[in-house]
Amino acid sequence: MARRASSRTSTTFPLVAPVIGGVLAWAVPGAGHWFLGRKVRAVILFVAITALFWSGVAIGGVFTVDPREQAWWSRAQMCAGLSGVVSYYRQDHRYRMYEAQVISGPPSGPSLDAAVRAKIADAGLALVAPASTLAFVFSGVAGLLNLLCIMDVVLLGAMGVRGEPPPDEDTGQEAAS
Repeated sequence: MARRASSRTSTTFPLVAPVIGGVLAWAVPGAGHWFLGRKVRAVILFVAITALFWSGVAIGGVFTVDPREQAWWSRAQMCAGLSGVVSYYRQDHRYRMYEAQVISGPPSGPSLDAAVRAKIADAGLALVAPASTLAFVFSGVAGLLNLLCIMDVVLLGAMGVRGEPPPDEDTGQEAAS
């Protein structure tokens, strides 16, 4: 049985498609696939990656994305796009708030960072195991999954692939000739 020809590739697709698709895929998980016309995949990726990232933040709290304590996990979390950036800025704002309280208070013996960490722990916002591990893993894996999606969009855009793939007409068995 002959397979029908696919019109998934286009020679007129702009050369900037990989760049635009990659930036969109980073900013909002699934947006790059939406840009390429793969809307079903885009919705699934958006829901899965965003839910995974924010589940990690819900488990760990505001200090889940913390480059001061977890530099490598923070790099992975930043691959989740705007979710990672928003979470980082929330954490940084809270950290600076406690830092201002420590600076305005009486001088203490430990370093500024240690004093701020102690203040955060006193407020009950410090991450503790096993919740901290789950929070880092959930949000970091979401970012790494989005990194794979970014690479997929860039490659599909570079190949000029647009739209959903056509359904496979055969059952996987080639007809004997």
